[in-house]
Amino acid sequence: LQPKVKSALTILFSAPILEAYGMTEVAGCISCTSRWERKGGNVGGILSCVRMHLKEINQVDTIVDAQQPIGELYLKGNSVMHGYYKNPELTKEVLDQDGWLKVGDVVKILNNGALEIVERVEEFKKLQSGQYISPLKLENIYIYAPMVSQICIDINPGSKFLIAIVV
Repeated sequence: LQPKVKSALTILFSAPILEAYGMTEVAGCISCTSRWERKGGNVGGILSCVRMHLKEINQVDTIVDAQQPIGELYLKGNSVMHGYYKNPELTKEVLDQDGWLKVGDVVKILNNGALEIVERVEEFKKLQSGQYISPLKLENIYIYAPMVSQICIDINPGSKFLIAIVV
């Protein structure tokens, strides 16, 4: 949730707005902001029922040992599923050998322990030069330009450049 939107909703409803992050495979909620969090732009800290681990994604320049680590989110805990019912192939895709659930999101851990969702791992596209780019992240930046009403960014894997259609 953009900080401006959160601020507007807080004023509109005269109540704190909580942001939560979750998925069915973790029995719902993974993290949640506190009622005193006014800033926005993050989904709060990890709940006590799950453990978190960040793994580096080599091609995307993630750094898990930085002051604000960035990496692919993996979860484990009592609320994390043990597998998909009668679907061992799909289970092998999302659970590693140690039982960690591959969430599929790249997250940053902020100084206060809150998570900031950076992007879905599958959204990163590779240019011919080898550089990985997130079209959605670029779209979210350029959409705020005064001259831009709509934007669509696409990357052809064999291309040197990305393509942007701007209205």
